[in-house]
Amino acid sequence: MPGLSAAVIEAHRARFRTLDSIEVGISPGNRTPRGEATTRAILSYVGMPFMALIEGQCRTVHGWQSLRRIVYPGVGARWLARCEVPDLSVLPARYPQLQTCDFRAGLELRRMHFGLWLVSWLVRAGVVRGLQRWTRALLRLSHRWLETGSDVGVMHVDMSGTGHDDLPLRLRWLIVAREGDGPQIPCTAAILLAKSLARGALPGAGAKPCLDVFTLDQFLQALDGYAIETSVERMV
Repeated sequence: MPGLSAAVIEAHRARFRTLDSIEVGISPGNRTPRGEATTRAILSYVGMPFMALIEGQCRTVHGWQSLRRIVYPGVGARWLARCEVPDLSVLPARYPQLQTCDFRAGLELRRMHFGLWLVSWLVRAGVVRGLQRWTRALLRLSHRWLETGSDVGVMHVDMSGTGHDDLPLRLRWLIVAREGDGPQIPCTAAILLAKSLARGALPGAGAKPCLDVFTLDQFLQALDGYAIETSVERMV
C-alpha cells in the first residue's frame, strides 16, 4: 500500500470524467500465515483516532470501527473495519477532486474480527492504553484457530464518480487469492521495485510513496502462476 491500489486506480482512471470516491477493502483468509510485525502494525491503530477524507471533509475516525459487511461473489460475506494506512493521505493528494477516501480491512473469523472491534471501544474510551504490548499474546491466540476458516483472501477497490457520458459511474475491481497464495500480493510490489533497481530503471532516489513505479499489468504479470484472479464490474 498504496502501490497496488494506486495502480488499480490509474488503470481505470480514464473511464471517469470525475473521480469522487475511492474505497478499498482487504480481507485475508484465516489460514493465511500472519507475522508479528503485521499484527503489531494493526494493533497500533485499533481504537485510535486518525483523519480520513469523508464526503468532502477531513473527519476523525477510529481504527477498527465503522463496521461494514460486504458479500464477495464466490467467496462469501466478510466484515471490514477502518484502518489507518498511507492511502488515506497519499491518494487525496494525488487526486485533489476526491470527496471520499476510505480504507477497511477485516479478519475472516467473526470471533476475531468482532473481538478486536469490542476491544477497540476500550481503547477509544481510554480504559486500555493501546494494544501493541499484547501483540505476541494475541498472535498466539489467533494461532489456535489457524485451521479454521479458509485460505481465500480478497481485496476490492471501489471507484465512484461521473463517466464521460455525465452519468454516475461506479466500478469495483476485485482480486481473489486462493490456495493460500494471498501473501504473494503484498510482497509483489517489493519484488517489482527490486527488479527495477537491478535494471537501473527506477528514477530518482530517496524515500517516497510507492506511486508510478509499476503498472497494474506489470503487477498481475508478476503473479502469473498463482491461484489469483481479478475482475472488474460496473456496480449499480
